[in-house]
Formats: sequence, structure tokens, C-alpha cells
Amino acid sequence: MISYVNFKMQPDTLPNINLLIGGLKQSPDLTVYDINDLVKNFELPREIKYGLLLGIANFFNSDGSSDKDKSIQSLLELLEQLKDKNIVSKAPIIPEEVKRRKIFSCIDINKEYDGNTAFKLENISFDLFEGEITAVVGENGNGKSTVCKIVAGLLKEDSGTLRYPIFQTDPEKLNWLSLKEKIIFLPQELQKTNGSIEENLIFEGRMAGISVDQIEDVTQFYIQRLGLHNYRYATWENLSGGYRLRFKLALCLIKQPRLLILDEPLGNLDIKAQAELLYDLRQLCNSRVNPLTLIITSQHIDEIEHIADNILYIENGRALLNCKISEIGEDGESCFELRSPSINSTILFELFKPMGLVRTYMTNIGQAMLFEKKISFYDVSKTLYKSNIPISYLREITHSSKKVFYFGT
Repeated sequence: MISYVNFKMQPDTLPNINLLIGGLKQSPDLTVYDINDLVKNFELPREIKYGLLLGIANFFNSDGSSDKDKSIQSLLELLEQLKDKNIVSKAPIIPEEVKRRKIFSCIDINKEYDGNTAFKLENISFDLFEGEITAVVGENGNGKSTVCKIVAGLLKEDSGTLRYPIFQTDPEKLNWLSLKEKIIFLPQELQKTNGSIEENLIFEGRMAGISVDQIEDVTQFYIQRLGLHNYRYATWENLSGGYRLRFKLALCLIKQPRLLILDEPLGNLDIKAQAELLYDLRQLCNSRVNPLTLIITSQHIDEIEHIADNILYIENGRALLNCKISEIGEDGESCFELRSPSINSTILFELFKPMGLVRTYMTNIGQAMLFEKKISFYDVSKTLYKSNIPISYLREITHSSKKVFYFGT
């Protein structure tokens, strides 16, 4: 077990202020998250702590490069002041070898609903590790939400094994009262919350154990971080769907969960808001001190795959794909998706059968093509160009779960 210890910061200990300064100059988008971990896990002088929180918030809410540069400069000046300070850690020193510990495991989970529905969840098995994002994808009604509710302890499995290795002292017994302090499930249908954003964050933060002298700074950080600074006094009725989601996420994050489960969070967001949310979630999981583990369900496969480490593709209650994102497309086949006003499957086979085309599929975008061997994007685009086929969209999806969605395993 790793216990909480106190130590004086020295040049060879973590976090190294010089590394943070260098990182802020070279890669500020990533380093600000490490600075946030510094604020949360070390006893800092109050004026420096407040300045760092304000600088981080200003960085994320800056409108242009000039404002962002000012925020970076402010953070650099504060970090320089810390180099000569004696700072005591409030957090455990996490050895490198345990940074990606297994946080959850399930084996052969089954669930069948009573009544007229014929739906069954069958033999689902997967692992979750600290700091990783697992995307659960598939069409509606295929079991995504059921899996999430079982992991969160909101739904009882009929059979199978659940394990939470980091949280369980007894491997044969689950203490759900303790587990539910570390796991948060945010459903697709958001429940109304009374009171203002700021009032709710203060309340939830205090309930989560944040001290009186810290709650104001922590509350303002999450308000700024999730872009709620113009709505801190707003109530539920005055928020759009996107800002209601941000509000709920802030309430989740201020409780500092170890495992966060989001069910279809992208549905009410525009494209820009989706990208911002997914980027923020990825950075929260990248934290070196308090890595968040995330399960996210969605039908937005393209967007989710860009940030996920693992993918669980469910169809009719069964896992058709369960692997690392990096492992998709290692079967020697190639797959492409295209859109053209003057093409159909017959024309595609005439053009590409000599190159190994074996199947096509009509998608909501246009046509998908499956080749039995490796084909380059260049070869496909060149063939279309030489045949005078007008193309408005062409994308290789060999390494995407969309390949499984269209053609199966």
C-alpha cells in the first residue's frame, strides 16, 4: 500500500519545478495540467496557489495567442518563485511501475431483462487501467448503457465476476458504499439541479472533503476550466443543453472520482463543444499524479477514437470488438469510405476488384469498401482520379472500429 508522506521538494524529486518551467515553454497545453496537479497535491503559499489557479483558468479561457502568452508568462513567474520555497507534499509518491494499475476487471458478465424484451448482455469481459479511456460504442439498444450501469454498481449482473483491484481489500467481497465514493456515473438524461452553479459546486466540494480554506479556489478553478465563468450564478433553467452538461461534469470532477463513466455525453453538443470536451477529458486522464480513468459511450465513433485507448464495440449484447485502438486493422485488410454523386457498388467493383476489393457497404456518408489486402490511400485516390470519378469525401478507416461496424469481424 502507498501511504501519504511529507517531503521537501528537491531538484531530484517530483514534481521538478525546472521541468515544469521547461515544459510550459515547450508544450504549455500539456504542462498546465501538471501545474494543476502541483496545486492540488502540494502545500503552496496561498498567494502563489491562487495565482497559479487564476493563471491556469486564464490560459484555458484566453481568446487569442497574445492573452495565452500573458497567462504563460504569469505562470512562469510564479513557478520561479516556488524554486526557493519549502513545499510539503499532500499526495502519495506514485512509483512509475504502478502509475497504470488495473482499476477494474470483469469476466463473462451476463444480464437479461425481465419482460417482453429479448435483449441479453452476454459474456462481456474487459479491463480498465488508470489514466486510460475506454470507448464503448454501438447502436442504440445494444447494451452500452447496461455495461456502464453494471460497472458503476447501479445494475446487478446476473452472472460473471467484477473486480476493483485498487479499491478492494477483500478480493471476494465488494464494499459498494466505499466504491461509490470513487466511481461516478453521468447518465445521458441529465437530472435538474436546484440552485446556482457556484452554490452546487461549493456544496459538492465540501461534501467530498475539500476544506473551507480551499473550497473557494477549487470551485473557481472548475468554473473557469469548464468555461462556466459567465454562468456561475445561473440556475438550471437558464442553461442550454451544452452548458448543463458542463455543469454536471464540474459537479462530477470536483468530487475527484477515480473512475468516471459518461453515457452519450456528445449528443447535445455542437462540433466545437464536442472537440473541446474530448480534449479536456483526454488531458484529465493524462494527469501524472491523479490520473482519471474514463468510460465513455457514444455513436460518434470518429471523434471518440481520436482520444480513446481501448474500444469495446457491442452489438446485440455481444462484444464484436474488444481491444486497444492501436490493434485495430492488423488483419492485413484495408478499408475506405467515400462519397461521390456518380458512384455505386457496381462501379466500385469494376474499378477496384483487380486491386482486391471483396465487399462494399452503403453508409450514411456514401460507400465503404473492404479490400482483402493492404491498399494505400494513394492507390485508391489515383484510381478514382484516372477514372474521372468526382469525390467529395475519401477516408481510410482500416484502423477504425467503423470497419467492424460496416463489415463485422
